[in-house]
Amino acid sequence: LGVKLAEASRLESGPVGFPLRLIDATTVSAHRSAGTDWRIHLSFNLSALSIDHIELTDQSGSETLTRFPFSAGELIVADRGYAHRAGFHATRMAEADFLVRIPWNTVPLLHRAGEPFDILNEVRSIADARATSFDVLIASDKKRKLPTMPARLVALRKSEAAASQSRRKVLAERSRNGESIDPRTLDAASYVLLLTSTTEERLSA
Repeated sequence: LGVKLAEASRLESGPVGFPLRLIDATTVSAHRSAGTDWRIHLSFNLSALSIDHIELTDQSGSETLTRFPFSAGELIVADRGYAHRAGFHATRMAEADFLVRIPWNTVPLLHRAGEPFDILNEVRSIADARATSFDVLIASDKKRKLPTMPARLVALRKSEAAASQSRRKVLAERSRNGESIDPRTLDAASYVLLLTSTTEERLSA
């Protein structure tokens, strides 16, 4: 995947002018196992086209950005499993930036003035197929002693065809697991939601 992305972007030093690292994990099951036995956590350097960090844990090893060493100036790209405040803070403490897809309900956000930021209420106003930025604060986590932190929510409204496909996928997953679904989760399926520590000047929506 990293090679294909690099070829498509014609990378030399990265498409946005600073080093890009892709973070993800995958599960491994032993022969005849009924579930997950191990999890492989991996970092791929998209500019160098190489794996630069790999870690093997048992099934309890969670997806978190705190697992990886980062360097100043890097942009860390990850999916929703990494949308946690501790990882965001660890990334910024290393003077790196993050760009992470987030669910609508796992990362509490605030307006810059301090009032709660209702993601779904805010993104309903954006135009179709146009990425829009919102300046926000990631709320503090007193239990983990994490302070508030400035960030930017970037939202894109999907086409109706893409949104319908996402809603069907969500419904199918919840049906398989025998879980009820919050109507707001179906509403959120109409959007791509990204949270980043980069500024608009450095990386536009």
